[in-house]
Amino acid sequence: KGEVNGFSEAYFSGITTNELSKILLRLCNKKIFGILHIGGERISKYDLLCRIKMIFEKDDVTIKKDSTVKYDRSLDNSRLKSIGIAVAPLEKQLIELK
Repeated sequence: KGEVNGFSEAYFSGITTNELSKILLRLCNKKIFGILHIGGERISKYDLLCRIKMIFEKDDVTIKKDSTVKYDRSLDNSRLKSIGIAVAPLEKQLIELK
């Protein structure tokens, strides 16, 4: 309930722990080890909150768009894609948690 700031200029490429465990299992099955970026789509914290609000039907939450915080912590997961590992779309990941 209540109001929360959604940072529209703060980007990251997070995934759910469920999705991370699925990806790690696929990597182990393919016997791929080493340092590897594992991330999802690049998204702002504001857009993430809006998707969460919609999927989890949080009508009692107000998301205030805030552009004062600016950073980009998104990851380049092109190597992950090049070895044939795809990250599920964010909506699917969130629906799995519902």
